[in-house]
Amino acid sequence: MIGTNDILKNHSFLTMRTGFMRIMCQLPSLKMKQIRVITIPPVRFATKQQNKQITYFNKFLSKLKIQQFDINRFIRKYKT
Repeated sequence: MIGTNDILKNHSFLTMRTGFMRIMCQLPSLKMKQIRVITIPPVRFATKQQNKQITYFNKFLSKLKIQQFDINRFIRKYKT
């Protein structure tokens, strides 16, 4: 799984993208009928650089032609 833990471990966007694509390439062999992706949510104590990584990765996900839910935007919009 690619996401919040990668951000907290300061993995680069390139590392995260590579891991994501590796997983996506394996899914057809599992005969998956539907794939849904959730963006990385905001991280409460993220550094400025970690927030940039979240933004870069979520933008990357938004450009893919797969069904996704933008939980990051949802949380930021409805945060109280």
